[in-house]
Amino acid sequence: MKSVIYPLRQLKRISNFDYPLDEIGIMVEHSPHVINKVLTRYFFTFSFSKEKYPSTASDLRPSFSLLPPGTVLNSDGTRAHDELFFSYSTALTEKIRHLFPGIGNQKYTVFFSYDDEFNRKFMLLKELIAERNTVGVADKLDVLAIEIVMTAYVNSLQSNASSDSISSEAKIQEIALKLKNGEKLEPLLRQYGYSRRAFYYEWGEMFSVSPKRIQLEAKLEQAHKLLLTTDLTIAEIAERCKFSSHRYFHECFLKYFNSTPGDYRKRFKSR
Repeated sequence: MKSVIYPLRQLKRISNFDYPLDEIGIMVEHSPHVINKVLTRYFFTFSFSKEKYPSTASDLRPSFSLLPPGTVLNSDGTRAHDELFFSYSTALTEKIRHLFPGIGNQKYTVFFSYDDEFNRKFMLLKELIAERNTVGVADKLDVLAIEIVMTAYVNSLQSNASSDSISSEAKIQEIALKLKNGEKLEPLLRQYGYSRRAFYYEWGEMFSVSPKRIQLEAKLEQAHKLLLTTDLTIAEIAERCKFSSHRYFHECFLKYFNSTPGDYRKRFKSR
């Protein structure tokens, strides 16, 4: 199956459903290479990992995200995944905020269960997409998309409301993964209900390095891949990987790989 984005905005509707879709995207082995791309619409995405992360603290469960307008995307294209997304116009801002209270303008990402019910709805979605130009089908797609999104969202709220349903080990693993993906620690502590003291105690039970070190190593691994797979300058890679300065990137890379970024590229990049 190929990756396809289906534009739906111009299709005729026969109902006044509050959440008309702009697009549906079904992306196969998706590995975008984007730099500071700013979203101008709402996106609801379902992501399915296609490769293992190097850390034993990884979690390969599918994830569900709400990405509001203004979200900045950066991806080096090294992590392939399958993705389903629904996009909506900013004209629906008030309605979307009413439907998802508490999220505001921040990116919201949680894990969700890919079960038989989700698969059934996804199969139905593909059937309806094939008939999207038939009168009334666009309305069915609008309703089904919101049903799929709300199921994932409600399940995430139920999981967060029941702290006993997620083990401490699983929580710490999820936080570690999100830190590696660039999220900040303080919002994660609030999301998972940790005080700093309790968090660092449980973190220390599982990891011998600090959260800051986990983030640094993830950035260095990303930089290492960019050095070997792109022609970006060293300064551009430092900026892409969110190092505070070119000099700091140089120092960290030297300590971690026992080589400067420039020398490392000369030695190992394929010509």
